Amino acid sequence: MGGKWNFKTPIVQGNAPAQAHANIPAGLWEREMGRDAFFGPATDFYHRNPPTAWCAIDADGPRPHLMDTRLLATPGSSQGNAAELLVNAHVRMRYWKTQGNMDHLVRNADGDELLFLHRGSCELFCDFGHITLTKGDYFVMPRGTMWRIETSEVVEMLLIESTDAPYRLPEESILGRHLPFDPGVFGVPALNEQFKAQKRNQLTQVRIRNRGRVNSVTYPFNPLDAEGWKGDLYPIRLNIADIRPISCHRAHVVPSGHTTFVSDRFIICTFAPYPSPTDPTALRLPAFHDNIEYDEVLFLHEGGKTDLSAGFEPGLVMFDPRGVTHGPQAETLPLFHNSEIPLPNENTLVMLDTRDPLELGADAHRCNIPGFEMSPAKAIAFAPDAVIPDAPAPQAAAPAGPTETTAATAKADMAAQTLSRIDTMPKTITTQIISNELADALIAGAKAKAAEMGVPMCIAVTDPAGNLVQFVRMDGAALLSVGLAQDKAYTSVSFGMATHEWHEFIKNDPPLLDGIVHTPRLVVFGGGYPVKVDGVLVGGIGVSGGHYTHDMQVAQAALAAAGVAA
Repeated sequence: MGGKWNFKTPIVQGNAPAQAHANIPAGLWEREMGRDAFFGPATDFYHRNPPTAWCAIDADGPRPHLMDTRLLATPGSSQGNAAELLVNAHVRMRYWKTQGNMDHLVRNADGDELLFLHRGSCELFCDFGHITLTKGDYFVMPRGTMWRIETSEVVEMLLIESTDAPYRLPEESILGRHLPFDPGVFGVPALNEQFKAQKRNQLTQVRIRNRGRVNSVTYPFNPLDAEGWKGDLYPIRLNIADIRPISCHRAHVVPSGHTTFVSDRFIICTFAPYPSPTDPTALRLPAFHDNIEYDEVLFLHEGGKTDLSAGFEPGLVMFDPRGVTHGPQAETLPLFHNSEIPLPNENTLVMLDTRDPLELGADAHRCNIPGFEMSPAKAIAFAPDAVIPDAPAPQAAAPAGPTETTAATAKADMAAQTLSRIDTMPKTITTQIISNELADALIAGAKAKAAEMGVPMCIAVTDPAGNLVQFVRMDGAALLSVGLAQDKAYTSVSFGMATHEWHEFIKNDPPLLDGIVHTPRLVVFGGGYPVKVDGVLVGGIGVSGGHYTHDMQVAQAALAAAGVAA
């Protein structure tokens, strides 16, 4: 224990409670500005307007990002194929989908590896032995460990590399050594029968990452051949089910209370389900906050739609860079001052907080959701001081339809306008994009028709650029259809025509017939249709699961149900 005097009384100015995150003054919004990832000094402000209710944000500056790992549909046989999402000099976050057995070993000479299994299970073999990894497992390997996996199912995992510095456990918790987890629950690879049963006499390639480059060394035998080992440097496995989250009935516990692993320049936290505060004075939602020295990344591992999650679904990654206030989603703000509705955390999330700014990784563009940076603008509806922009020139009234938006108040109108506005400076064009409401209607219509036909389907809806807006895989739908449905929607918006029309277009043109069919993501049979509103292409729908004629019927029914044309 240190001997430092730490009785510091905060200075209070104006209308502010003595206790942070409680007794929020009526009509005000709490924002915390803190240092050292909630471990350092902090000040809480109480604002008249929601701190995230912006009406514009620079497209090339710091802004929130939302990435959907479900869009990374192609499994890769090596962890070298993992999609790089975020990176800086000290940490690298990737996402890997794989299936089958690795036919080589890998070794990272640049940093320690942390694997987090999001879906599926696998058998991992490494220098230290064999271990089974299942959904929800963290597995931390020291730098230089050789390893490979075997699996008979699709496995999805986060890979978080601590470049140069080792992972370690948080120390000196006032809760003692056994919370939020006891190290006694750790699993360690064993030199067991599975390890000894590996094939020994075979050529084995080891792919080594060194200074950002990958090279290989090949052995005339399997180098995972240890007969024994001793020491205190070894991998550990921790399942999130063995984490006992800290909760408080009188306050919302900040992320530092959920720290799982630390490195020199970042921390990893785990949010497991915990009950809502019950004290009527306590803030039930996380406060708005400026973590001024850290970037924050959230990955939703498991959970359903709740008042607290506000549509944040499993497989999504939310990235909030320093300098831009973040906090509760705009959809949850009606609950900010409500002390009667319990808001338990029913989801499991992995959080990465980095001391150094993160950059979007090489593959982030494959799953980055455009326009997400303006989603907080819906909070303008709760901003009493927001100015209403001048009304645009009168236009002929458009017929009511699925894309029509109404608002209860002028400020709600402003929020809707802000969400749809596009910069009109020279050298830009105005684009219309399918709304989530229209996507909902298309999905509902397709599911109803597929259920009527008794054929489980995968249904994808994209925007005009081919980016996924919504996706549903009905129970029993084929795995192959997951990618096909998305590719059909992508094809339909690429040229603005239905996928079945492609066959007629190319069948009598040998150069096209022999060449264009090899274009990635192009589908030339039925089930994909452009979605047009008043003659304008706003998105596409793709359906897969039956014969292509069945897929066409389901897609046509979806368009009819939503009241739009192909």
